[in-house]
This record gives sequence, structure tokens and C-alpha cells, in this order.
Amino acid sequence: MRVRYDREGDTLDMLLEDRQIHHAEEHGQIIVNYDEKGKVVEIEIHRISKL
Repeated sequence: MRVRYDREGDTLDMLLEDRQIHHAEEHGQIIVNYDEKGKVVEIEIHRISKL
């Protein structure tokens, strides 16, 4: 797992698997990226400082 915080963009990015992203689902300020088999690859949280 790799976690990165982008201060300028106020985004927290958690890369769980090093796989190609097939599709994404947005849940408010959270975006969940999936591979072609439906496994979670990455989670992005936008405006993290507002939580």
C-alpha cells in the first residue's frame, strides 16, 4: 500500500494494488477505483482537510 497526500490539491491517495484502473465510483468527495475484476485498486479522498 502506498499513501500520498497532495497538500496543494488537498487530496489523500491510497494505492492498494499496482493494477490498471478499469472503472471508478464516486461517493461524495471519495472516489474508489476498481480493476477489471471489481477489486479495489485505489481510494482517493478529495478535500481531506474538510473531514
